[in-house]
Amino acid sequence: MTLIGKVAIVTGAGGNGSGRAIAYRFARAGTTVVIADICEAGARDTAGAIEAEGMRASVFPCDVGNEAEVRGAFFFCRENIRRHRCCRERCQWRSLPRDVS
Repeated sequence: MTLIGKVAIVTGAGGNGSGRAIAYRFARAGTTVVIADICEAGARDTAGAIEAEGMRASVFPCDVGNEAEVRGAFFFCRENIRRHRCCRERCQWRSLPRDVS
């Protein structure tokens, strides 16, 4: 499967761990990467580093524990990039809602 021309939403890429590595991997495969992370400064750093190598990246500040913000990331893609083909999450849950069964 080719990823050239596709869009990937990657969460947890605002740090220096596996989320950032995943974002780079998608970008090197020809994918436009949207970095959705609660740490906007880190996400912008990752996106800037990807773009400095001639690849495409955008940032959407997002708390993946907030459903409305996650929906916002997909809306951002639809409105600004016009498509998305895959979503790769890399996040840690701090706590679960009490009503989870």
